[in-house]
Amino acid sequence: MPRNLIKCARMLCNRPGLYLALLILFSSFSVADVIHLKNGRVIVADSSSANKDKVQYTVGENIYAIPRSSVDRIDAGSPAAAIPAQGSTQASSNSPVSMQPSDRLNELERKQPNLFENGAVNQAMVQNIESTHDDQLIAQTYLLIALHEHEQGNSASAHLAFSNALAHADGLGRMDDIVQTLLVYHLEDEAIRFGEAYVRRSPDSASAYKWLGVAYFMSDRKADAVKALSRSVELHPDDEITPLLDRARRETNAQAGFREEGSSHFNMMFEGSATPDQLKKSILDALEQDYQDLSNDLQIAPHERIEVVLYTRKAFFDVTQAQDWTGAVYDGKLRIPVSGLSEMTPELGHVLRHELTHSFVSQISHGRCPFWLNEGAAMVEEPFSLGRQGTILAQYFRAGHDVPLNRLEGTFMGYSAPEATLAYEESFAAANYIRAQYGMNDIVRILKRLGQGEPIEAAMRQTIHMGYSDLQSAVGTQLTQQYPE
Repeated sequence: MPRNLIKCARMLCNRPGLYLALLILFSSFSVADVIHLKNGRVIVADSSSANKDKVQYTVGENIYAIPRSSVDRIDAGSPAAAIPAQGSTQASSNSPVSMQPSDRLNELERKQPNLFENGAVNQAMVQNIESTHDDQLIAQTYLLIALHEHEQGNSASAHLAFSNALAHADGLGRMDDIVQTLLVYHLEDEAIRFGEAYVRRSPDSASAYKWLGVAYFMSDRKADAVKALSRSVELHPDDEITPLLDRARRETNAQAGFREEGSSHFNMMFEGSATPDQLKKSILDALEQDYQDLSNDLQIAPHERIEVVLYTRKAFFDVTQAQDWTGAVYDGKLRIPVSGLSEMTPELGHVLRHELTHSFVSQISHGRCPFWLNEGAAMVEEPFSLGRQGTILAQYFRAGHDVPLNRLEGTFMGYSAPEATLAYEESFAAANYIRAQYGMNDIVRILKRLGQGEPIEAAMRQTIHMGYSDLQSAVGTQLTQQYPE
């Protein structure tokens, strides 16, 4: 949770009437999703989600599904991210643009269920596939193998499989979705290899330059990103790419004189004159300890080095364009403002662990974690405590003005400071309830199911046997018992 918000929340705790009024105001933002069907009918739902084949929506405690082909569009009526209508995309939690991983690979995996046996590649099947001389089938098979080996931590085998896929790249046609899949899996280097191959094969494609530019951006090759994105915009203006191009230019300017230092698991960039040596060492030491702790808690050890960027306060807001209440940002990198600090403080320690947790959550869920669970898990690991704010939050639940969790699935970045404070606190209360009742292992199980493409409620029901309504009620009961009137 951005630390600035804690001060705001403590101030409001001294004025309960104002705080409760803000809670009620914020709850009024929770309006329905409207599903527009192609036959002219309209469905008003409490929540909705979509995949390639169907749209699933809830009304009260009931869950329904309809073919996606029958849907014209979906208007999400809340601050949460909009549900994508057919043919559109939805941004992952740390992606600078909307991304849609490849359905081709999912379809191939369904058709080749025996490609992996007991966690190992079925080499006999691979040989049979190679004997078909079908470039498309061979390339996609090797992509599946590469992603499997990456998940198993076999980086050398994964790299070889990616190379084999590229050798048959003619069979892949447009590679937009392939590059996006690699980025979702945090395989930026491989995404660049495929993006560069895509540009060589399609030198007049705005889309090819777009995805190569995004891959460069996410690899912190900002100057290369500027060139590729500029070429994409020249070929075809794109309202999504223009802001990213502007940001790449801002980062290039802001980080022009930055230096780098590293440790076992981190690469840190900083402005030399603005960052004392002792502070840099303390930050890397703290991050390494947090890495070990989170690896144990979340049962994953990210393979790639994690990027950390330290900014002056002005440079931080210039680059991220974040709200003024924001204390730090994770968008694939840990971006931390450290103005005025000469040594590690408890508050900075909490910020580092919070943002690092986002990196782990993103790895496990492949960027598919709803914001409330992402922030809630980070606050649990921080660790955060409601303290006196728990009394007010309990009153909020007791009065029936709690914000439905499905309205907290999208980013909080558009919220005012009071609204964001409420969103963070409720997210913490929900994640903390799951951790307290079921253990951190079940949070990890939910994240893994999200990473496999399951909707959040399905992942919750399969793990803790609760949907949103059940969890909301249980959190309210716990708060009102813990903080009686």
